[in-house]
Amino acid sequence: MTKKDLIDKVAMETDITITLAKQVVEKTLDLIGKQLNVGGSICLTNFGTFQVTKRRAPKTAEGHRPPARVGVSFKPSPNLKNQITT
Repeated sequence: MTKKDLIDKVAMETDITITLAKQVVEKTLDLIGKQLNVGGSICLTNFGTFQVTKRRAPKTAEGHRPPARVGVSFKPSPNLKNQITT
């Protein structure tokens, strides 16, 4: 699913305009990004938690260690895990 698909689905299932759905989805994603950018986490009940993680860089053959990298991890809630079928 793309962001456009998500916007279309939100608009259709909530009976709002595509323009309004686009604003809501984009603002939601923007706010999540801003919270993660300051090192915070986002906990969405019954969905999961996004959290900034620091990853140690591997040692090089010369014994040098490049700077650590920053990433984002996601831990799904038990509710979300139960919704996913394989």
